[in-house]
Amino acid sequence: MAKKMLIAYYSWSGNTERLAKIIQRVTNGKVFAMKVADGTFSTDMFDTSDRAKKQLETN
Repeated sequence: MAKKMLIAYYSWSGNTERLAKIIQRVTNGKVFAMKVADGTFSTDMFDTSDRAKKQLETN
């Protein structure tokens, strides 16, 4: 039985999306893009990074 591959990703800036598509071409898997509601994250990369760091510090 052939194995099936699913590449699920979330990409804020597009970098992870590009990598997921490369993996898809190599593995012939299916790609699934996870989405979040508009306004979930800031459009400012540094603000988003600061928020993530604070979340990690506070669990």
